[in-house]
Amino acid sequence: MHLVVVDLVPALLSWEGRDSSGEPDVAPEAAHALGHLFDAFEMIGVADARTTSAFLRRHLEAADLAGYFDVVVTSAEHGPVLTARALRRIIRTAAPKEKGIVVTARPGLAAELRRARTAVALTTHEEFESVIDAVFDIADGRAQP
Repeated sequence: MHLVVVDLVPALLSWEGRDSSGEPDVAPEAAHALGHLFDAFEMIGVADARTTSAFLRRHLEAADLAGYFDVVVTSAEHGPVLTARALRRIIRTAAPKEKGIVVTARPGLAAELRRARTAVALTTHEEFESVIDAVFDIADGRAQP
């Protein structure tokens, strides 16, 4: 597995309790975590269709995180929200020969991905840095996806 797909909201960027016209909270140690992943994997940032990739990229650039992502996309072509099916299609389009590992802070989506036999690292906004070990453990076969 050489592809990591990061579900950007709310794992990395969060507007919880606020209007999305303002700047988001950025996960603590986000640059540190993304730096480790970027050195070893292709990186795709994804989000629900209610945002645009340009909107997300602008906020990633403001937080000096845009450079860690090869591509930033939304679920717009696949439905209004990210689903296991939408993520599998995004992975197949970006890297047809790779399985990919999805990083998300949505427990329901993580469960759906596991049922679909897609590797997933579940995190929280506050504990985003923990994905480093989780992703490498999955990629190296030391943990069940």
